[in-house]
Amino acid sequence: MSLIKCHICGTNTEHSKKHSFTRSESDIWDYYLIMYFKTPFWCSDGEKRISSEKGSYIIYPPRTAAEHGSLDVGFVNDWIFLNGKLAEQIISNFALPTSRPFNLGESAILERYIEKIAEEARLRRTCYEERSSALAAQMLIELGRRYEERGENLHPAFKAISDARAYMLTNASGKISVEALAKRAQYSVSRFCVLYKEFFGKTPIEELLDARIENARALLEYSHKSVTEVAEATGFSSIHYFSRKFKEKTGAAPSEYSKR
Repeated sequence: MSLIKCHICGTNTEHSKKHSFTRSESDIWDYYLIMYFKTPFWCSDGEKRISSEKGSYIIYPPRTAAEHGSLDVGFVNDWIFLNGKLAEQIISNFALPTSRPFNLGESAILERYIEKIAEEARLRRTCYEERSSALAAQMLIELGRRYEERGENLHPAFKAISDARAYMLTNASGKISVEALAKRAQYSVSRFCVLYKEFFGKTPIEELLDARIENARALLEYSHKSVTEVAEATGFSSIHYFSRKFKEKTGAAPSEYSKR
């Protein structure tokens, strides 16, 4: 997967009360602009200016319009320009909002990462680009996870469903049933399944199967277990079902995958 390329960035940047920033859709800016505002500011929703509170983030995707500026007393923000498929994937995986403000409870995540990224660019030590990419990825993942945590405050079921999911993935090779997971979260099976897919984009059965297949791939690659032993070790009761699902997911039968 390609690296995240970090371009210019800054922390605690002060802007005058007359400052404004505008980027039209026609501008060929092929990178994300990610900002954290430490003071109130205004931004555009495409039609009009709206006031936004301090502690807000904005993620502008590549080749999209962007417009924000100062209120009466100027504003202070942390900011970074970056691009790359990995950045796009992380932002998409967490369904982070784009082109509009969102708040994570005044959690100033960007500053400490941007300072380290800026240091890497300044000193240019061996593998500084790879190190910058790793820092940017970690920054985006932390943003995404904080956003998910805020989601639990917005939906009363999030924590219970998330805890059941964590239990399932931690014990993926064991005997896991949707009924037991629903009971653990204290929801009916039907409601549990609806909420699970709403929160995580897959049904619990789909995600459990994916986890078991990934565990099986690792065992086939790095252990000396037979296909039958791998199937049993990863929670499959039937070798035929395991072989069929493994081939559907990977494009190869377990025995073929092991030989590779």
